[in-house]
Amino acid sequence: MSIDLTQKPKTADDVLRVSIEHAEGSGRTIITPNWSDKTSWYYAATKCVAQELVDQGDQLHYRSPTYPKSWVDNYHAKYTGEDFLVTKDGDVPRLKVYVDGVQKTEQDPHYGSGGDFVVDYSNGEVTFLTTLSAAAVVTCDVWESGSSLWVIKPISGKLLKVIGSEVQFSTDVLIKDSTIFAAYGPVDVFAPDLTPTPYPSGTMIPLGNPTIYKTKMDFINESNGSMPRVLKTEEVGATWRDLQVDVDLLPWDYKAVKRLVDFPVLNSSMELRIYLEHDEPMGGTNATATFYCMSYDA
Repeated sequence: MSIDLTQKPKTADDVLRVSIEHAEGSGRTIITPNWSDKTSWYYAATKCVAQELVDQGDQLHYRSPTYPKSWVDNYHAKYTGEDFLVTKDGDVPRLKVYVDGVQKTEQDPHYGSGGDFVVDYSNGEVTFLTTLSAAAVVTCDVWESGSSLWVIKPISGKLLKVIGSEVQFSTDVLIKDSTIFAAYGPVDVFAPDLTPTPYPSGTMIPLGNPTIYKTKMDFINESNGSMPRVLKTEEVGATWRDLQVDVDLLPWDYKAVKRLVDFPVLNSSMELRIYLEHDEPMGGTNATATFYCMSYDA
């Protein structure tokens, strides 16, 4: 079928007029935890309820029975969106501390004073600001971080399109492990001949080979270049809310959109798993990735 361009609106110098429409889906920006900080590894954390802490003999310092043990910290801006992001089990991993069954208040980082206690999340220790009685029993609900696993997947009944991404590395980052990006999907959809043998229905199987970044150069080679370095905050009065170290940005502008589909009938979906191969944190201050996505009705 031919199109009569003479009927289309044109400029005075005979250039065809066009308009750009916004995408009809809803935008989603999804950001990984910090690969340099285990206290941000919330997704696959292990929930420990009413864990009794061990008094260090001064009725001020109380430690995890498995000290040193990293606890998830979703109170000090360790990962973006901390107040609302949940673990794979649907929990908001906010630490709670109790003395003889009565919940106490953690010091608010905004003020840097007040409250009943402060926490060393990297090692698993609570320090009270006033001495407790020798008979006090201190317990806590905590999420112990171990696995670096983190997952992107669509909301139930939705199609998620990943249209671009970006890696943010502070300039002091040291690559100490391989970073793996791997797509998974239910065997029932992608290899039905393999279920129920050898894979039970609902088993998630890898969809092709993963992408593995073993060195910082691997990230550079696969990116579409780099963006201007973001400089740390050096003004007088800078606080923990400001940038502490310069950050390098590496963008990916995907030529082919990556689609993650939900399968409500199976109560399953395609997903992108991102993790450090040996769960060894990167050195330095901050290493994250941001994914720019669009969510559509399936």
